[in-house]
Amino acid sequence: MIDQDDAEDILQDVFEELVEAYRLTDPIEQIGTGSSTGSARRRKRRCRISSSPMKTIASISRCLPPGVLPGVFNVVTGSGRAVGEAIGCHRDIDMVSFTGSTATGRKFLAYSSESNLKKVVLEMGGKNPCVVMPDIVDIDAVAAHIVNGALWNMGENCSAISRLIVHRDIKAALLDKIKALEAE
Repeated sequence: MIDQDDAEDILQDVFEELVEAYRLTDPIEQIGTGSSTGSARRRKRRCRISSSPMKTIASISRCLPPGVLPGVFNVVTGSGRAVGEAIGCHRDIDMVSFTGSTATGRKFLAYSSESNLKKVVLEMGGKNPCVVMPDIVDIDAVAAHIVNGALWNMGENCSAISRLIVHRDIKAALLDKIKALEAE
């Protein structure tokens, strides 16, 4: 029988693996699209105290299919401008895919125009609205969806709900439900 301490350790390990798996969805998509077109990939990883680039490198290396040649997919670690500008301006890099702020995305467009006119794919600064109309069937389910959509993964999700547009006929009732869920 598993004691309480072991159970908590197991749950923590599972939670950490789930979080890491979620963080890998973007690089795994890039691996697939890049390798299917015969392109090498480099992934720049921001260095944060709470997030280990080495963990990302180790996790990605487990996801690569056997036989992938060295240099086909790379994780480049470093901070902001020093690494981002070097990648953006490098004449031997034909494409950059960037997810982040609008200001930095603009810099990548400038880097492209100043170097080799590389292709740039940007996913920047979204404000993801949730629109709620008065014909909803289950206001409790809608409130739960809104709270989950805004706060799942501590809100660190490019598709996290960040704006709420609610019809005035149900606004008060829905906000009461959301406030009650947030208080839990």
